[in-house]
Amino acid sequence: MIAISRHERDRLRRQLTDCMGGIEDLLMLAERPGNGLLETRRRYWTAMHLLDDLGWAIKDRREAFYVTLPAAEFRSWLEVRLGIVEEAMLSHAYSFAVAGHVHPELHPFTDEEAADQLRDTRRQADEDLDLRAVCVAVLDRLPEGGDA
Repeated sequence: MIAISRHERDRLRRQLTDCMGGIEDLLMLAERPGNGLLETRRRYWTAMHLLDDLGWAIKDRREAFYVTLPAAEFRSWLEVRLGIVEEAMLSHAYSFAVAGHVHPELHPFTDEEAADQLRDTRRQADEDLDLRAVCVAVLDRLPEGGDA
């Protein structure tokens, strides 16, 4: 079992909301056996187990949360999140690189729209950097084998 802080919980809990967004996929996959049903079921089982540990309510006043998901599964889930956030960071880097250097005929934004888009990208990049830091910190505390 591993203890995580409220801040870590909140960042990871937000990811669970995203994971559970397509639960109706299970029903569609069940009608087509052999097309990823077991993998999808495993992902939802992991997400639901983490929701049991971290709390189903979006807001939770506890200061510490105890993850009972086996360490190997929790590690795998965190590593998938890291992969997703690192891809997002590449996209953010591209957005920052082209900000102000895009030909108007390719992307017809007004200056105000471009500024809004850049602000949104900065906000999302900050959130993604925070999520990355949480994932790395929790991974560092997870035991190498056995249970969390």
